[in-house]
Amino acid sequence: MYTLIFTFVLCYLAGLGLTAGAHRLWSHRSYKAKWPFRLLLAFFDTIAFDDSLYEYAKLHRIHHKYSETNADPHNYNEGFFFSHFGWKMMNRHPEFTEKLSKLDLSDVMQDPIARIQRKFWLPLAIICCFVLPTLVPYFCWNEDLITAFCISGTLRWCITSHAKATVNSFAHRWGQKPYDKNPGHACENKLVVWLAFGEGFHNFHHTFPWDYKQSELGWKYNMNLSAALVEVGALLGQTYDLKVAAPELIRQRRERTGEPLPEDYDYPSKRSFAEWIIVIILFIAPLLLWIASRYAFGHLYAYLNVFNVAPDKNIHNLIIDNLHEEIPTYWLVLKHELNIA
Repeated sequence: MYTLIFTFVLCYLAGLGLTAGAHRLWSHRSYKAKWPFRLLLAFFDTIAFDDSLYEYAKLHRIHHKYSETNADPHNYNEGFFFSHFGWKMMNRHPEFTEKLSKLDLSDVMQDPIARIQRKFWLPLAIICCFVLPTLVPYFCWNEDLITAFCISGTLRWCITSHAKATVNSFAHRWGQKPYDKNPGHACENKLVVWLAFGEGFHNFHHTFPWDYKQSELGWKYNMNLSAALVEVGALLGQTYDLKVAAPELIRQRRERTGEPLPEDYDYPSKRSFAEWIIVIILFIAPLLLWIASRYAFGHLYAYLNVFNVAPDKNIHNLIIDNLHEEIPTYWLVLKHELNIA
């Protein structure tokens, strides 16, 4: 169970490295950060093992500039699978190569953290994505090496990679376009909001790419962990110059280019604050499962001791065969353990 909790935390950290770091900071410069915060985000991004900060910014900037054209590296017009993961397995379109040669990435290379990560990308990524997540469970709570590698390393990497990929596939195919209905502008997809820590407000993002929140209301009313992390950094004095789209500009753009929406369409809605309660429950779900399992198995062994049953006997058949006779006695055990009068 410790390994599951550790894996769950790594998924969050790796995801935030991609969204708050590689995407919002290095690709869009939607805020500025001091070197400790940048170093932390670069470490989280390396755990994700997606692309180096330089490579991510390069691909993402050209994606925004030539969205849904042949120069877009994950052009959705090529199909769902291509935009989700297939584009990583194929040669680039000649138009992409031509446009890429004219792209300016000097600002990314001015950051020594991004330069060092790019120079040593492959060994750093292997260590952060697979070696450390395998060794930490092994040395800290005696987890089996194979289990740690498969769960905290490989499985976690797959989950993070596919969650990030939904931004290019799901959020470019399904959802509303309240800010810009023109082709090339993505959709608002609530599922992607959950899977990618606030990246699902994608129509807003393609319309106002410089906004650090990437949504109209930000994290307080929507499940936007990336924006929350940036604001926590601001409270700690680590992030500054947070860029936002002016409310009047947003209103004018919606009226001018947004698609007509149903009258009952509630985006953005303060009711989604309730989602944060669900998120908190999901965040501590592994811990709750661990506590529940310890409690349940504790009572199970007490139950077996009452009937002098060896632990390796078929428990399922025992309970089914003696259900009516055993439940009253088991209740006495529970009353004794819980001190129920």
